[in-house]
Amino acid sequence: MLRFITLTALITFCLPHISYAQNSTPEPIHYKGFKILPALGYRTTFINNVFAENTDTDNDIIVAFEPSLTINHNIRDHQINMNAYGNIIRYLDHETENIDNYGASFFGLIHATSRIKLPYTLEYKRDHQQRNRERTGRVSKEPIAFETVKAEIGANYRPNRLNWLNTFRYEQKRFDNGQALDGSTLIRDDGDYDLIEYETRLEYETKTAWTPFIGLTICHSNFLRPSAIGSTADEAERDNINLSSLFGLRYIYHDIFEIEAGLGQGSINYDSNKIDDINTLAISASMRWAPSPRTSYAVNIIRETEDDTDINQGIVKTGLTLSANHELSEGLFLNGLMGYDHEDFENDTRKDDIYEGQISLLYSVNANTHLESALSYLKRESNESGLSFDQSAIMVFLKTIF
Repeated sequence: MLRFITLTALITFCLPHISYAQNSTPEPIHYKGFKILPALGYRTTFINNVFAENTDTDNDIIVAFEPSLTINHNIRDHQINMNAYGNIIRYLDHETENIDNYGASFFGLIHATSRIKLPYTLEYKRDHQQRNRERTGRVSKEPIAFETVKAEIGANYRPNRLNWLNTFRYEQKRFDNGQALDGSTLIRDDGDYDLIEYETRLEYETKTAWTPFIGLTICHSNFLRPSAIGSTADEAERDNINLSSLFGLRYIYHDIFEIEAGLGQGSINYDSNKIDDINTLAISASMRWAPSPRTSYAVNIIRETEDDTDINQGIVKTGLTLSANHELSEGLFLNGLMGYDHEDFENDTRKDDIYEGQISLLYSVNANTHLESALSYLKRESNESGLSFDQSAIMVFLKTIF
């Protein structure tokens, strides 16, 4: 399923990063009611498999400069925020991999009444596909660029113990075409799409620590042009409707323990009869445990349907993520993450297993300066020839907030 997921990718081409300590709060610049936080990050990464290939791997050293600007302004209890960022990424040996990414978002929260809240987001970004997340096996000479525009508005209604959350989303994604290693044109703009999604969730807080909930997501993906299957003469319309429903329970014990689990149904229905539809069990479960103020653990389990813009079929994805965070001493944090994903491709016999792990050490010199080092590993095992690989990276990161 095409999803709106915002991740802070602090290891370029590697794994999502664990957040900074919540008790390290920088002091912003105050100007006429605005809070301004300019920041600059510098990252050096050694990576042992630049192109995420099965054989003939290449090593390289990557340097990245990451400027950002965050602005906050509150009008009474209404929240207004703006964030802009850039990623200037340079390779020591593979200059064709050099890229510049940038983006901006405008987001906040409107308190319409004491019972109704309206969160909103408007976002634009220009990014590049990560080599290690590409599923087709078609290697381009240079990274494939794409642009994304997202808009989202919610309506959260809470009259009493009842909590009704609604979210309307729109996404527009446009890909650049590229060039294959043999010099031929690599078509990627057949993945251009417009997406409309509605998500609703109804929950009721009982007098106990248990909260039942029911959720429904309806997503319509409209692809601007058909995609070739096997040859240019054999094309299929990729438009589809993705449905997901969940029913479950949440349990909270103070600030120490929280667990939520839901079961339901997931499906993708394609307009074209050349692409198989999917109907499967949907699972969403998470657990957070903080046995002490300095230590926390988390577990996430998910089973969902997904439509990838690069392939002509849907995927049933099952995933497990484990994470742990521990404050060794004041300002010094040890973070770890392990993940496993199983991807079952509906139109053929292909199955992928993806393993990833990361361990990092973060030191908050002060509220405005953070220093981090991390070791990460990513491995894909596929029963389709030539698509398996493993990739390791060592990273050092320094961020200063002015």
